[in-house]
Amino acid sequence: MKGNNFRLAGALYEAGSWYDQAKAIYRAALRISRDEGRNWTQILLSDVTSAAFCVVPHPTNDNIIYVGGEEANASGSSFPVLMKTTNGGTSWTRIATSITSYNGERIQILEIDKSNPNKLFAGMYNRMFVSTDAGSTWVPIATNSSPICIFIDPVNSENVFMGCYDGIFSSSNGGSSWTDISGTIGCRNVRAIEYDSQNRILYVGTMFGGIYRRLLNPTVDVENGALLSEFRLFQNYPNPFNPTTAISYELVAASCVSLRVFDVLGKEIASLENGVRQAGLHTVRWDPTGLPSGAYLYELRSGAVRQTRRMLLVR
Repeated sequence: MKGNNFRLAGALYEAGSWYDQAKAIYRAALRISRDEGRNWTQILLSDVTSAAFCVVPHPTNDNIIYVGGEEANASGSSFPVLMKTTNGGTSWTRIATSITSYNGERIQILEIDKSNPNKLFAGMYNRMFVSTDAGSTWVPIATNSSPICIFIDPVNSENVFMGCYDGIFSSSNGGSSWTDISGTIGCRNVRAIEYDSQNRILYVGTMFGGIYRRLLNPTVDVENGALLSEFRLFQNYPNPFNPTTAISYELVAASCVSLRVFDVLGKEIASLENGVRQAGLHTVRWDPTGLPSGAYLYELRSGAVRQTRRMLLVR
């Protein structure tokens, strides 16, 4: 069996198809592992020619699982199918009958709002739908392109990001309208979206053009509350550290910056960066040889705007 994977709280889910030799057909199937992949349980979802393309479990109730795919009718034509279980896969119900009547289509995207699990998104080629009642009813929403993947901001679920064949689009109103934020992405065929919750960074994987990153929102200067639209200073890694650590920052545009390290009394210990740097991600490694264990501060400054973070050296 080969299919699409989903991981949640140690459980692994794989949606795909399984070849039934007795019937000489492929059947939609779901495999689940709750021990990090050592053992798997396979569940067949349909008795006819079919395939499962996406799976999304409930974020807090592992008995609830949604699976999307396609199924063939008696004449051999395929149509979308969306299934739901509320008992861990023992029995399944076909839902969203209002959106599963498109001949030749399939449900290829599913996403659930982890802050409000009654809200789900389902996508087909050139079509996107949203449900706010756990899949009972669905409403079409506008799309600018053919959706491949979707991500819901866990801090503000009105912020939705959609990867498509021709770019990445964002919505600040739950999917009612979309804005192309592809920018300088070399290949617009966006295949995957991942999220760094600690630093609030969105990663976008493209088919041929590599991986790109974007801050989900500006940060706040810890000293004076000014919005930092010019740059972002990240937490050093590792932290605590010994013997060295890496400090990364990202510039929206080419800027003259300084990156300095201070002790807790405000004495400057090291100057790591000082000059014009181009837009993008920069990483500097700090080696505090000869310095004692303890807390240190590092500050990134550009013009009148600055941001400071704390790190811990442990000998």
